Amino acid sequence: SFNKGDTAQALKCWEEVKSLGEGSRFNECDTRLATIFQKMANDQLAKDDVQGALTNLSNLSNIAPSPQTYEKVSDLYAKQGKYDLATDQRRRAIKLGNGSRDLNRKLAGLLSKRGKELLDKGDSETGYAYLQQAQGLDHRVKVPTVALRGIHVDVDGSSGAVGSAGEAWNPGPNAVAYLVVRTELYDTKTSQSIWSREQHVVDEFVAPLGPNESRPFNISGPAAPRQDGTVELRVYLDGSLYKSYPI
Repeated sequence: SFNKGDTAQALKCWEEVKSLGEGSRFNECDTRLATIFQKMANDQLAKDDVQGALTNLSNLSNIAPSPQTYEKVSDLYAKQGKYDLATDQRRRAIKLGNGSRDLNRKLAGLLSKRGKELLDKGDSETGYAYLQQAQGLDHRVKVPTVALRGIHVDVDGSSGAVGSAGEAWNPGPNAVAYLVVRTELYDTKTSQSIWSREQHVVDEFVAPLGPNESRPFNISGPAAPRQDGTVELRVYLDGSLYKSYPI
């Protein structure tokens, strides 16, 4: 059935053989099922059926776990913004892949995104710990001296104006004497900036931000030209990109 293109029928047949637990072809079950699950996942990805592909890749991992399959699942979860699940799958890939440098760097990227996600939700300590873990795996990931937390991006229902608000938080141990938060509305289709605004959270006119202190910021600008995910609000800390938020 499989060679004739009837993948569903082939799956049914081999699952029946496996359920019997005996027979001349029982030892082939896992190999055959792994091939079927891989093909089904590839077909579903070609049709943009991500959830179906995830189910079949999970079935594949149960039968024949491999770093490549865990990586693929991790990538799919990351595209969905499910960084906690993506991180778990990447850790499994590393465990089977003997901790390769490339896999560790990819895990560092996920830990950084997950950490900022937790900070956005106000979970300061855990979020910052994720950033520190990321730097431990990849020296290119820099733990910011100041983290942003509780960020929310709003689009006005009537005018379409885009704004962001949150807190700049100093985890310590030193006071921060200068800090600028800049937001930029960026068009990913044209690779052009639509507008940019900044706020001096700490400067010579404002008292330094002490360890474990926070200070609010609120920046808004004109309307976004469209709201289809191809425009994003980029938030910068002292000139370095901190995080992007699709509009």
